[in-house]
Amino acid sequence: MKLKDELLEDKEKIKSLPDRKSKMQFIWDYYKIPIIVVAFFLSVFLITQIASVGKGNYNMYVCLINNDSIALPTDDTVFATLLEKGGVKMGDKEVNVIADMTLGLTDREEQDIEVLQILSGMFAVDDLDLYFCDERYFEYFAVNGGFKNLSEVIDEELLKKVENDLYYVSDSNGNKVAVGIILHSGSPIHQAGFYHNDVIMGIVANANYLENAKAFTQQLIKELNY
Repeated sequence: MKLKDELLEDKEKIKSLPDRKSKMQFIWDYYKIPIIVVAFFLSVFLITQIASVGKGNYNMYVCLINNDSIALPTDDTVFATLLEKGGVKMGDKEVNVIADMTLGLTDREEQDIEVLQILSGMFAVDDLDLYFCDERYFEYFAVNGGFKNLSEVIDEELLKKVENDLYYVSDSNGNKVAVGIILHSGSPIHQAGFYHNDVIMGIVANANYLENAKAFTQQLIKELNY
């Protein structure tokens, strides 16, 4: 049967259903995969368009999932401060701090799906440089190649300082690769009020401002004193 004939047949089936709920259920059951695919690419398109508007005003994009800013005061100047200490000239540029996304904190699965779709788009279209999250949703992107191999972008001596706090995943060859740094209470990010428990930080594989993300990470490591 041709696609046109199938669509016409489905249209008649939908018309014959008794109420709106059953019609919507029919559409979801038969077309959920293309609906999800279209929704994903639409979200990527919208993210790209929105981000391009203010791209010239920023020199790093940071996302902090499940942070404490909803309930407690935070100081997002910590990112610009560490960049400047790391040798990055800020000028009139700012750091875009995305701190209003949560995952797994409620039983609303559809909300988590929406956030993951948005994040997937951000990871894909180079609109994210640094990502902070607890292990569950850090691993979600880590196992799919979402982060840089830290041994390739961070000074070896600095990595030795945090060698007991590196987060590893296996690459396609089965080799263990350090893609994140586990930060504890007392880190500059914790002191700025964003977290009270351990959190993992990674440099996004498609980082647009990679050199700035590297400078920030190296300065952060230098200031870890626990």
